[in-house]
Amino acid sequence: MRIGNTRSRKFIIPVLNGGSAFQSALHLIEKMKRIKNLILKHRHFIAYAIVGGLTTGINFLVYYLLDPTGLNYIWRNSLAWIASVIASFFANRKFVFHSTAASFHAKFNEFFGFVASRAVSLLIENIMLDLSVRIGLSDNLAKVPVSIFVIILNYITGHIVFNGKNEVKKRIREISGRFHKDKSKQ
Repeated sequence: MRIGNTRSRKFIIPVLNGGSAFQSALHLIEKMKRIKNLILKHRHFIAYAIVGGLTTGINFLVYYLLDPTGLNYIWRNSLAWIASVIASFFANRKFVFHSTAASFHAKFNEFFGFVASRAVSLLIENIMLDLSVRIGLSDNLAKVPVSIFVIILNYITGHIVFNGKNEVKKRIREISGRFHKDKSKQ
């Protein structure tokens, strides 16, 4: 007798083979706890991925909506950048980096640092986009890989703005430590 997919069989078969439904339920609860712990461990990155996905969507939406206007791709990219940076600042501040800055001065410093770091990435993005177009890629196609590079750069600079350089160094050591552990297992 075949019952459902492999995962459902793992849950149901112990019951059919004399195991208890209670044991199967405990097994399922244990798996759910592992998933919850994994999500909690990586919640910062998950939140950044969600917020980053939404702000990247805003960036692409504005960029492609401006395509029929005849604006140069650098201008379209810069206007898309303005829209996405404003959305990104408020979303990252609240949902990703959980900023506790309360005074106007502290919030202004965060905003200035965030916009300044993103301005550097805009410059890099515009240069990479222009180089890609000059070698023959369409600007609409080139925007995708260039944006992936910029997303990674923005993740690093966002950490610096909201958490300081020491926090970034600590996270890089954690990631490189995991990478070296994974390599040694191979």
